[in-house]
Amino acid sequence: MNINWKRPAFLLPVFIILSFIGVPKVVLSSDIAEITVQNPGDVPRTGEYIIFSLQSAAGTAGDHNLLIDSVTRESVYAQVFGRRTDKRSRMEQYFLIAPVSLNARQTRKYLVRSGGPDDTVPGSDLEISGNDLDYLIGNKYYLADLRRDETEDGQRYKSGQLNRLEFKNHGDLILSRKSNRMHWAPNFRRTGEEDYTTTAHWNPPDSVLLEEGPYLIRLLREGPAPGIPEINVLTCYYFLAGQPYFTFYSEINIRKDVSLSLLRNDEMTMDSLFTNVAFSRGDGQIEDYTFAERDKILHSDPVSNTDPWLCFYHAGRHYAYGSVRILYDIRNDQGLPSPTYMPHTKISNGAGGGKYWNRRLIHEKDTFVPAGSCYREENAYLLFDTEGKEPLNRIIRLAEQLRHPVRVMVRYPGGYGE
Repeated sequence: MNINWKRPAFLLPVFIILSFIGVPKVVLSSDIAEITVQNPGDVPRTGEYIIFSLQSAAGTAGDHNLLIDSVTRESVYAQVFGRRTDKRSRMEQYFLIAPVSLNARQTRKYLVRSGGPDDTVPGSDLEISGNDLDYLIGNKYYLADLRRDETEDGQRYKSGQLNRLEFKNHGDLILSRKSNRMHWAPNFRRTGEEDYTTTAHWNPPDSVLLEEGPYLIRLLREGPAPGIPEINVLTCYYFLAGQPYFTFYSEINIRKDVSLSLLRNDEMTMDSLFTNVAFSRGDGQIEDYTFAERDKILHSDPVSNTDPWLCFYHAGRHYAYGSVRILYDIRNDQGLPSPTYMPHTKISNGAGGGKYWNRRLIHEKDTFVPAGSCYREENAYLLFDTEGKEPLNRIIRLAEQLRHPVRVMVRYPGGYGE
């Protein structure tokens, strides 16, 4: 297929906080900018990725910049992606991703400079193979299989949706669902129809953008919801070097009035590979149930759509797969809540003993959804071990990190002016 991204690629994981303010005199005219990086918490951050946007004269960014520590003068390679150019002003806007390390409550400053051809590209465990949305993408922790399987109806479409996930540190354990792709959302059902469709039914999406670098591989897709052209959907996978998780951003925009009886997101469906479900309530209370126990409790007090994380795990084999909820935003184009009906996160049984979770926005009820309604979310999907005295500690720590990210402030040469 021809890769044709019709919409500017500006969307990013929202776990980066940006602030654009004036500049101190230490920034030289040859530098693009200065950034201040702050750790807001009491836990050190080691090799945490920051993402921020910059503007510079067109053609000056290259494929990377350098971050120069203002104290040690050590340089950090920063990958450029998401570049857009304005012909009239001859300026380009782009994003940078780079790893930083900070002690608790520490602040560091870096000068941002254009990279050169002699700069050393950092080693990376990221890998990618395939083409035409049939990709294998991964790192040392996992391998995400986005390829079609022509033998299964739910997996035969050229959608670029996650189909299987290999956990390399657990004997190459493969998470999958026999009849469908394991990542089965966002999905939709029009009022009066029996069947629903998902972005896994794109064949293909209207627009695709794939970007690669030493820190990040990202895959953006956009197009009308299959069978419901009143809805436009944008999705983006972010696969990161050296991390046991990937993130997924989605934006559901209602372009014309529509009536829906089902609207779901954050859905992972897998065969019978787990024994327990665990999650954190919004107040920090952690609950852990076997699948046999869960119904009597979660039927009356379900997981909330705003709870920070949930996971499935196997108590005997000590592996887990979970979702950290980074963003949940249902504001419409007027800043008001978009329609929902009985929103909650459902833990369900699938055919053949399968298990799945899904975030329900409209739950089995005919609901009018006017144009301008919008549903955005971002989740980090984590594979982790559960051995030891604190089996859920990895997802607890990741949720704290991603929901309270390192802060980045950008200052440009010139300051505020007169």
